[in-house]
Amino acid sequence: MATVGLEVFEKADEIFGTDIGFRQTGYVVGVGEPNVESLRKSLAAQRAVGVQTEEIDRSEVARMWPFADLSPFEAFGWEARGGYGDAYMTAQAFAASARAAGIRIRQGTTVTELVGGRRSGHRCPARRRQRDLCRHRRRRDRSVDSSLSAVPALIWRRRADPGGA
Repeated sequence: MATVGLEVFEKADEIFGTDIGFRQTGYVVGVGEPNVESLRKSLAAQRAVGVQTEEIDRSEVARMWPFADLSPFEAFGWEARGGYGDAYMTAQAFAASARAAGIRIRQGTTVTELVGGRRSGHRCPARRRQRDLCRHRRRRDRSVDSSLSAVPALIWRRRADPGGA
């Protein structure tokens, strides 16, 4: 998800037609002695799925942030393509994209269960007015067939893997 998510953020202007406030600054994470091996395993796992991460030494971090107190940290991970985005602008861009695809966005409903396999859906409490993010067809058991899941992370997955479950 990190690789696909980063690509979405990097190409946001092209995908959404608007700036989402993403600033590609790089990303450093530091850990203390007890977590060094976990950091290394995490960096290796990220690289295995295409994330461009590496371990860097204290002197490299000190060059980036000369006034930072690095003494609590034993090891550092670096992702050059990382950065941050504006949460509001990002959410609005996703919402506008969903609406353009014919999705009705309704807020305020708790999804109580995700159901299905290849055809996914979700179950909401019995209410007169269902609130969901999906194209839907109600079934008698109050579950909802969804061609687009209510889980925002799966929106990215569907874009990257249209045949996915």
